Amino acid sequence: MKTNKLTKGMLASIFAIVMMLTTVIPVFAVEQQTPDISPWATGELNEGEKYGIYPMEWYYDNFRSEISEERLDEILAQTSEKIARLELEKNENYQPVTIDGTTRGDVLNGLFNIVAQSDLPVGDSAVEYLQDRKILAGTGNGLALERPATTEEAVIFATRLVKDTYDQLDAGAKGVAWKVENDGNIVYLLGSIHIGSPDLYPYNSKLLTAFDESDSLYVEANLLDTEGMQYFAELSMYQDGTTIEDAVSDETYNKIEKVLEKYGQPVEL
Repeated sequence: MKTNKLTKGMLASIFAIVMMLTTVIPVFAVEQQTPDISPWATGELNEGEKYGIYPMEWYYDNFRSEISEERLDEILAQTSEKIARLELEKNENYQPVTIDGTTRGDVLNGLFNIVAQSDLPVGDSAVEYLQDRKILAGTGNGLALERPATTEEAVIFATRLVKDTYDQLDAGAKGVAWKVENDGNIVYLLGSIHIGSPDLYPYNSKLLTAFDESDSLYVEANLLDTEGMQYFAELSMYQDGTTIEDAVSDETYNKIEKVLEKYGQPVEL
């Protein structure tokens, strides 16, 4: 399937929203709950949920209300673990700021503590650094540092910090990608997988830039073709009672069982 540059960005946004809703709504379908998120935050939340720094169940539980100390502690712990994967040199002279509440300022200080304990050139001011890095944008009424932070705000700040820190170091997953040039034309070929883990994110900024700057996008399947997707779904499943165990060797089936057990998936699927 091909899309031009005008619709490429629209499709990317649509896919992001669809993926967010399809990954979180079915779990609560019986209760018919709606995620408590701000429309402006959808894109960044879709990015942040991939990092594994917060559980998506929070979307349905006072997500835009004042954050609890327990939630803030979890966000800071998971964000710290994500940054630790970069294996940065430690700044032994840094003295962390004490966090004694859940205001926006407390959230920002907690996140700043994570990067300031490394050898990154962060300076001495959490607010100045986070503003300079576009992690803190403020509100129409200023920075509102003394106002209680919402869970949504804390998640957004943490997501921005992770992405920005990885971008500064040219880190992040680069995937299996090739760049082909000929007569002024550039084609990027990128391998994809259908099931991943938070370890794959964030993507390297060069990979995202290549996507954003491309004039056209070709994908393996047209997800907007409902008839075609239905046909694909029918062909992807045995219709005569055959199971995967009947189609592969005992050795291969044993490996499949171990993988499914590792990820908590029933063999019947």
